[in-house]
Amino acid sequence: MLADEELHEFTGGSPRDIAELTATFERMVAGCSDPEEVWHNWILRRDAEAIGFVQATLIDQMATLGWTIGLTWQRNGYACEAAAAVAEWLRKGQDFAIHAHIHPEHVASHKVAGYIGLQATDQFDEDGEVIWSG
Repeated sequence: MLADEELHEFTGGSPRDIAELTATFERMVAGCSDPEEVWHNWILRRDAEAIGFVQATLIDQMATLGWTIGLTWQRNGYACEAAAAVAEWLRKGQDFAIHAHIHPEHVASHKVAGYIGLQATDQFDEDGEVIWSG
């Protein structure tokens, strides 16, 4: 799922090899070394197959969400469904403010952000991505 070059169109870089992915996943499982920052990662599955993931980085009462769906499974509502579930959990159970950083031309992610109640702001992060908030 993560080996497709097109997944990197808006994020840059290229697919990682197995060793790089293993190291990344080990860091994710270990969590952030800063005790004030908490990482949550969910793998999305259709039957037994991994089709994507949602991530939430929590600092104080702020949550930054990110989502990725493999190209084969895009345009089926999986990102909206998964991001909405995480956003609901964060808002109801934890009362977090939610943000997402989205490439200005990534229309599909704009739609997901709007679906979960986020709105584009006039602020950009260090990578030139628009900060969405809600």
